[in-house]
Amino acid sequence: MFKFKESYLWYFLILSIFALLLFFSGIGFKQLWKTDETRVAGISASMARTGDYLMPKLNGEPFLEYPPMYYWATAVFYKEFGRSMFTSRLASAICAFGAALLLFILSKEMKFEPFYCFMSGVIISTCGQFWSVANRCLVDMMLCFFIISAMFCFYKIHESLSDNGKVTKNSIWIVLFILSLGFGILTKSLIGLAVPTCAIFFWLISECIWKKKVFFMSWTIFLISSVLSLVPGAIWLAEICSKYGLKYAKTVAVENTIGRFSGSYSQHANPAYYYLGKIPEQFLPWTVVLVVIVLLMIIYKKRLHFNSNVRFLLCWIIFPFILFAMSEGKRPVYLLPLYPAFAVLLSFLIWKSTGEIPILVRYRWKNILFSVSRVLLVFFVVAGIMSGVLYNKKYTYYPLFKYYQKSECAQKPLYLYSNIESMRGAINYYLNKDVPLIATENELKELIKKEKACVFTPFFRGIDAYGKVKTFKVKGDDWCILEN
Repeated sequence: MFKFKESYLWYFLILSIFALLLFFSGIGFKQLWKTDETRVAGISASMARTGDYLMPKLNGEPFLEYPPMYYWATAVFYKEFGRSMFTSRLASAICAFGAALLLFILSKEMKFEPFYCFMSGVIISTCGQFWSVANRCLVDMMLCFFIISAMFCFYKIHESLSDNGKVTKNSIWIVLFILSLGFGILTKSLIGLAVPTCAIFFWLISECIWKKKVFFMSWTIFLISSVLSLVPGAIWLAEICSKYGLKYAKTVAVENTIGRFSGSYSQHANPAYYYLGKIPEQFLPWTVVLVVIVLLMIIYKKRLHFNSNVRFLLCWIIFPFILFAMSEGKRPVYLLPLYPAFAVLLSFLIWKSTGEIPILVRYRWKNILFSVSRVLLVFFVVAGIMSGVLYNKKYTYYPLFKYYQKSECAQKPLYLYSNIESMRGAINYYLNKDVPLIATENELKELIKKEKACVFTPFFRGIDAYGKVKTFKVKGDDWCILEN
């Protein structure tokens, strides 16, 4: 019985249940939060309604900040199961679930003991930022999954070739590597290619230096696969050009990719040191464990052996981090693809330190860590449910739309006096239709004179002069339903 519980299969099944409860139990309780969630859900709802899966549209207007992969998945869920909080976040939850299991398999390939393969999945799943994104309708978790998949596939390819394996025996992994990179590009543009290829490039260099070997076949597969991964995105851009014109393809390829890196697209601009203060808080609660282990290793003079696995993980962390730090646009969520490497590395450090550092050896760490995992599972499941109870009226547009749909306003023509993306998306999601925009206050005056109408608008001075006003507080901002 003991041998069975220590098997890889046993811990893989336990991790599957753990991740299933963690990522799927709370996503249906919290309404979509103002900002990115309503925008992504609104674009997906528009796709599902119109059947136009080529061009992402926000309230009827082309919106090309990201390619369409996440929108495609969510639109399919809407078509099959209906629009809901659960289906809006289902793609993120599935990707988070898959990411945890992929890290287990990667740890197994790195010859971790079964329990510490399990801990790799637990650590990433209960990392604060990772869990938060897994519970939201955002493209970033899908990007993270495809980057993990790409890193894992190439690790398998290189290790097999290093053991004199034939290319033909790795054909399935090569195809999956290309698809992972390609789908990453289709999820969040060239960042889906830049992060894994940057990490792999420097890992291969380190392999050549440490092992004094060129690894010609690994380099060849890496370079050819990177080029081939551009094909799916190129096909999509070609279709965009064909149907809508070159300027939209330029928006994707230049403004929303190169522009974000160079600073010409100034959104989320921050200094180079911005991330240094963000990593510790984003990796909580495991930041504390990492710091303690590093301090103990220094005190007891334990060295980290830079074998191929450790170098793989460090290259995954260090060089993409430098890439992100160089970019002008910075947000904490951008670092999400680096956390899987942190999780596997931390699991490895826990494994080694609890077996080698005298002050730790005396304790039964498998039992302790398994108990901690259960506590964290309960904590995050409860937190996911309670966040909906506590914040559905504060951080979402739901109360505004609930009032609108039950009031006489719903019988009048609806307009939007705002170009704010979150509200444009919310209208598409909650009402499943596009709404005409009012650009200026003069247009608003003319509309009120001309017809009986209902207008969604941020609060502005003098709004009472235009008619009856119902005000809602949404994440600190006043939003109004105006009717005459």
